[in-house]
Amino acid sequence: MFFFSVKLQIRIILFLLMVGKPWISIGAPDVEDGMGLFMKGDYTSALTSFKNMEDQGVVNTSLFEHMGYCYYKTGSIAMAVLYYEKALKLTPLNGALKENIHQLQEKLDIQYDERMPWLMMILNASGIFLPNTWAWLGLLSAVLLIAFIVNKYPWKSWSRREKFIFYGMVISFLVTTLLAYYRYLQVYKNEGIIVTTSTALYEAPDLISPTIDTLPLGTKIYYDETLGNFYKVKTSNNLIGWVSISKVNRI
Repeated sequence: MFFFSVKLQIRIILFLLMVGKPWISIGAPDVEDGMGLFMKGDYTSALTSFKNMEDQGVVNTSLFEHMGYCYYKTGSIAMAVLYYEKALKLTPLNGALKENIHQLQEKLDIQYDERMPWLMMILNASGIFLPNTWAWLGLLSAVLLIAFIVNKYPWKSWSRREKFIFYGMVISFLVTTLLAYYRYLQVYKNEGIIVTTSTALYEAPDLISPTIDTLPLGTKIYYDETLGNFYKVKTSNNLIGWVSISKVNRI
C-alpha cells in the first residue's frame, strides 16, 4: 500500500491551497483607519492610510483595489489604472477588475485589445493561486511520485492501474511546475503604467533622440532593459523604444 494515507494527502493539499491565497494579513488598526476613512468618503486620507500599509510591505488584492478606487475618486486616473493592474496581477481571473481597467482606459482614450488567445485563457486560469502555491503543489507532486516509485519497486511488476497512476503523477508534477513558473513570470514580469501626460517614446535612451510616438497618460508598457535613466519598453500595439524612468510607475 502507498504509505501516505488519502486523508493525510488531502490535509496537505488543503494547507497548501490556504498558504497560496493572494492575501497577506493586515493589522486590524490599519484596516479600520483606512476603511473607516474610505467609507466616510474621505478618499485622500484613506489613500494615505492605504499607502502606509503598502510601504510596510502589504501585498493584497483588496488593498490595491481600494487604492485604485481612491485614486479614481481623487482624479488620478493613471494611478487608478496602475493599482487596478497591481490587483489584477494577483487575481487575473477577476472580471470586475478587467472591466474597471477598460473603462478607465476609455476615459484616457487608450486603445486595448479585448481578444485573448485560447492558450492565454487557459494559462490565466492558473491565477487561482500565487506562484508559491503552485511551487508547493509541484514539490508535493514530486514527493508523492518518488514515494510511489519507491513503494512499488520492482517496477517490472506494475499492473496497468499502477502504470496509469504513475503517468498521472508525472503529468501532475509537470503541469504544477510549469504553472508555478508561468505565474512567477506573470506576477514578477516588468510592467508599468505611464503616469505623466504626453510621454515621449524615443528611438534611443537620450532626450535628444528622435521621437517614435507620444504615449498618453495611463498607457501600459512592458520593459526588459534599463540604461541610465531610461527603460527600453514595448507597448501593447508593439511599438518599441525608450522612455524616461521618471515617467513610469511599476505595476
